[in-house]
Parts: sequence; structure tokens; C-alpha cells
Amino acid sequence: MDEQELQNDVTLVSVPTENGSLHTEDFSQTVGESKKKDPAAVIAAIGPIGANFEILGMLGEGAMGVVLKARHLLLDKIVAIKVLKEEFSRQSKIFLRFQQEARTTSQLSHENIAMVHDFGLTDTGHPFIVMDFVEGQTLDDLLDDLYDQKEAISEDEAIDVFKQVSKALIHAHEKGVVHRDLKPSNIILQKRTNGAWLVKVVDFGIAKVLTEDQSSPKLTQTGEIFGTPLYMSPEQCQGQAIDHRTDIYSLGCLMYEVLTGKPPFAGDSTFALLLAQVSQAPKPFKEIDKNLEISDALERIVFHAMEKSPEDRYQSATALLAELESLAKAGAVIPASKLYSQPKQQKRRRLVLFGVLATALFSTAMVAFLALPHFNFKKPEQYPWSQTVNEAMQLRSIDASAAEAGLRRALTMAQEAGAKPTLLADIKYEIAVLLFIRRSDDPEAYKLFKYVAEVEPQDTLRYTNTLDYLSRAEIGEAVRLELSAKKSNDSEQNKELLQKAAKLRSDAIDHATKAVEIKIRLSGAENSYVENARRTRGLVLYANGRFQEAEDEFKRALEIAKKLNMDDAEAGMYRNLAKCSASMERFDEAKNYYQMSIEKYKAVFGPDSPIVDEVRKEYRKLHRKLKRADSDN
Repeated sequence: MDEQELQNDVTLVSVPTENGSLHTEDFSQTVGESKKKDPAAVIAAIGPIGANFEILGMLGEGAMGVVLKARHLLLDKIVAIKVLKEEFSRQSKIFLRFQQEARTTSQLSHENIAMVHDFGLTDTGHPFIVMDFVEGQTLDDLLDDLYDQKEAISEDEAIDVFKQVSKALIHAHEKGVVHRDLKPSNIILQKRTNGAWLVKVVDFGIAKVLTEDQSSPKLTQTGEIFGTPLYMSPEQCQGQAIDHRTDIYSLGCLMYEVLTGKPPFAGDSTFALLLAQVSQAPKPFKEIDKNLEISDALERIVFHAMEKSPEDRYQSATALLAELESLAKAGAVIPASKLYSQPKQQKRRRLVLFGVLATALFSTAMVAFLALPHFNFKKPEQYPWSQTVNEAMQLRSIDASAAEAGLRRALTMAQEAGAKPTLLADIKYEIAVLLFIRRSDDPEAYKLFKYVAEVEPQDTLRYTNTLDYLSRAEIGEAVRLELSAKKSNDSEQNKELLQKAAKLRSDAIDHATKAVEIKIRLSGAENSYVENARRTRGLVLYANGRFQEAEDEFKRALEIAKKLNMDDAEAGMYRNLAKCSASMERFDEAKNYYQMSIEKYKAVFGPDSPIVDEVRKEYRKLHRKLKRADSDN
């Protein structure tokens, strides 16, 4: 798989940790036998899972959990048990999301959905979910095998698969559940005794429950971006409100790929792919391969499911199923050999990464950061350092020091191999992010981001992400130089340091402004990307003491957050505005903003969340300061 294919198949999910930061998870080993650790050691660390289960082995392992194969002794049935690792069991946000997956899937009882039988806690405190053990082949793997054999699925077989997926969606949607990550690797095919396929839709781990209890802490908000870009609806790509019709779009993308052998859109980056989903029309089947012979009726169904506007698509999976059944009854189907004549040149490997596109929290020390999509590296056989990088990336949120050491080893390997500057930039970017998160005034982080910005192709998401980081790193470097100037007894050195700091502060504003302009040009003025960029520009302006301009920028970001129902971003923006108001001595206004921030954060994360406590402390500090000022007067 080349770099472009890797980027196209990223599953984006923000996973907030207990302290409000965001975790990036790699679940690329969740299918098949795990190669990371001795399975016996992992199973022993988890401990017994009740008296009713005999653990038979480990099916896979990700950064946050493992999947075990077990026998349910009472039912005499083989099951799969998903277990959350101990270090994440203690993080309430992740624990609640895991519980939501269990509750969500346990509501669903349908032949075409993998069932949840039980969930609870192990004796050692690990949350677990007991699910159907589904033996079979993923649709993704089937397509790989067919491409390797220069064969294809017949149209009638394809329609049968599409019908069964539609039936699964009908059931889920009736229960108020939207899958949000429908793709070939989440479709498992089992052979029936008559040779036909039984379809099972799996992995409702990032499903959205549209009928969730509004009194419960929100685990997902509009503005977060979930899904796999190859199959994400335009509204998903923009972080907008979604409903069941987003699954219909994803099924349309899936149908397109099954029938043509290629996904409807491609891009040289994740961001480019997201933009394509939003703004480009899929190519007609004949433009993919002039030898394709797919019925016009089926092509119309696929394109109707993939309409950009939800209002223009099928309004329900029931309506889609009705057309598929009508087509099947009409018998207008094409044999397998005529579906597509040119198989893919290399096996389609699905790398599943949990990345993040979410919001940064305000901090006058500039240590808050925006967790943005990270670069995906080529296969080990293409670059000898790639495996070292990928192993390091998996450690980022578990052991940052080990992750940094691994990335530095990979950088040395790449440099010794004479890698191009753009390839070195990929690794330097990841090192810089780790350094910046640890300390925003780290001089090496500034130098690394500066290097990446100089070699990165412009008008790309990665370039604007680099500008976001660089602008804040420049502020951190300026502060460091200013502190050094204060300690210097050499007037000439003092002057030189302050001049460099002033230049860095000016550059920071220029870079943050440029990031906003590019994101607007690439994606329009009102979306989560621009909200993030405006927030960063506001932070940089605030750090430069330009409080009124910062306030104006934060208000622009707030309007976007409100329009997109980005509740957590809205809460953070009220907090930013409170600081701006306080800095301009508009104290009553600052208190109101703090109260709005606290209430919004409580609604999003719950009243006992650390972020709520943090904002309360800021509010009380301001209140005490005002009381002291009154008493002095």
C-alpha cells in the first residue's frame, strides 16, 4: 500500500483522556493473532472474566484494549470478549465511551448484526463486552482475494450483500443508532449451507445514539470528526450534525468500491480526501473502466445513495432496500467477469488508526495544543525506518519518552539512508509535536516546526497544521528569549535577544493568519478546520497582548462552534473570551463568560470533570482578585 492509500484509510476518532487532552489509538492489530506481546502474559494480566468463560486465546490487541476468544460455558458457545486495558479503565471519558458501545450494541438484535451478549467488569477492574464470535471473511479481505485472483463479485451477489447491510441499518436506525464507520472491513461474510453469504455488520464502537439520555454527560459532540475518510459523508467530514442518512452515504461509497474495484474518491492526504467527499462528484462507472458492465439501474441507486446533501439521498435504508429488491426481482444483473476488468496492482491493506481532529483548550502559558491528524508512514519494505516510526507512534499517549526515543532512532536511520527533506519532515513533525506538548517553549520544537514549514508543500492540511503549531512554538521561543534577556547583563546581547523575540512574535501572527486564510480557501469559511485555525490565531494575538483583536477572533470561532453545535469548542471559547475580557478590565463580562464556560463544560463532560474544576479555579481566582481590589479602595 502506498502513502496515499494509507492516508485514505484512516479512521478518525477523538478519544479524550481524563485530563482533557486527546489520545491517539492504533487498532491496526485488532484483527488476527496479535504479534505485539505474548498472549498468555496479556491474558494473565487481565485475570479471570467471571466463572462462565473459558479463555481460549487472544484474537488481537490495540493500544487501549484486547479482544479474546472464549467459550461461554453455560451456553457452550464460542464468543469474543473485548477488554479495556487497566490504564484506560481509570479514565472516565474512555470508560463511559466503552460502556456506551456495550449499551448501544446490546440494543440491537438482528440476523445481520454481530450481537452483544453481556458486559461488565473483570475481577481486576477491566471493563469487558461479550460479543458474537463471527467466523468468516471481511468484505475487505474478500475484495483483496478477488483482485489477487483477477476475479470479481457478481452483480447479483453484490446486490445480496447490499440488501443485507441495508437490513442491518434499518434495524439500527429504528433503534436510534447510527453506525458512523460503515466500510468493507466492518462487514463480515459467513457462508451459509446453501453457499450464499450471511452478512454481519460489526464494530459499533463509534456509533452515535440519537435517542441518548440528554441528562447524561455527552460522549460525542457535533464538531468531532469520526469515521474513515474513504466512506465518510460530507456532513461527517465537516463535523456537522448527522443522522441515519450518513450511513446511507457510506453504504453508497461501499457499493461503489465493490462494483468498480476502486473507492469513489482518492487524495494525496486525509484532508484532500475529506475535501473530495464534500465537493467532488464521483466518476461514472464507465470512466473508471470502459469495460465495466454494470446495469444503469444499479449505478443510479449507488449515485442516489451518495448525493452530497442528505435531503437528496434516500431518506431511509428502507427506501434503499426497496430499490435493491426491485432490481434483484427484475433480474437485470451482470455476471462477475463483466464487473471490472483491471484488478488493483497491490493488495488493499487496511490500516486502522484512531487519530484526532478536535479542539484545544486556552492557556496563557500557551501549553494547550490542537490534536491534529498525524502523518501515516509507508510500509516497512519501502522505507527501513517506517516500522520504527509506527511502533513509536503507538506509544505516544502511553510513554511519550519512549515514543520520542523511537522517533529519534527512525530519524537517524532516515538521515543515514539519505532520505529526502520531505520524508525527514514527516518524522521531525512528530518529534516536534511531542516536544511541544511537553513544553511549549522548547527551542528544539520551534526549530523542527520551522524546518517542516519550509519543506512542506503548501495548500495542504499538514502545512496549515504545521503553521498552527509553529505560530504557538514561536510565541514559546519568544518568551524564552525575553526571559534570557532579563537575566543578561550585556546590553547588546539584551537588545539582540529582544529584537529576535519581537520578530518571532510578529512571525507567529503572520503564520496563524496564513493558516486561517489557506483553510478558508481550501474548505470554506464555516467548518471545524477554520474554527480551529481562528482559535489558534486568537491564542497568538492574546499572547502578544492584542486583546481586542484576540477577542474578535475568538468570537468568530465561537459563531462557527455554535453553528456546528460544537459544544466543547463553545465552552473553550467562552473561557478564552473570559480571559480577554479580564485582560481588558471588563470584569463583569469576564465573570459572565466564565459562568457560561463552566455550565457548557458541565453539560459536555459532567459536573465532576477536571476541566470544570480547572475553569472554576480560574473564576474563583478572578473573584478573589476583584475582592482584594475593592478592599484596597
